[in-house]
Amino acid sequence: AKPSGWKVENGVMTNDPHANNLVSKQKFSDFRIRCEYKLEKDSNSGIYLRGRYELQVLDDFGKPAVPTGHMGIYSRVAPAMNASKPIGEWQTMEATIVGNRVTVFLNGKKVHDNQAIDGITGGALDADEAAPGPIMLQGDHEKVFYRKVTVWPVAK
Repeated sequence: AKPSGWKVENGVMTNDPHANNLVSKQKFSDFRIRCEYKLEKDSNSGIYLRGRYELQVLDDFGKPAVPTGHMGIYSRVAPAMNASKPIGEWQTMEATIVGNRVTVFLNGKKVHDNQAIDGITGGALDADEAAPGPIMLQGDHEKVFYRKVTVWPVAK
């Protein structure tokens, strides 16, 4: 088996560039996730909701909001604004997904408001959108630092 390529030091989880993706053992239906992370120059990662819908994690401070930008629903929907912080600063995202609708805050700013997700995004683990799925943290691109990843169910 290939080593994961991730390590945990002082409560911070870090990948070596081009590491494996981390996939939770537990699967979730409707839930809220909160993550703190920081990026290096040209960092690229993703937080996959149910293993199917990527919220892009990207070093794009000061750039226009685009569907492939930070907290974009990858290649589908641009965030309402670019709320990214500069590299090296801790950032906080919080997403709530119920059915196929997601609300996302990045650094305290609402960047998606009950946005419908029309189908899986690239890199999805499967296409069974009706089934619960895991959280996946993308590690196969560049370096990213995660801490305080919390997931909890929400009622419809």
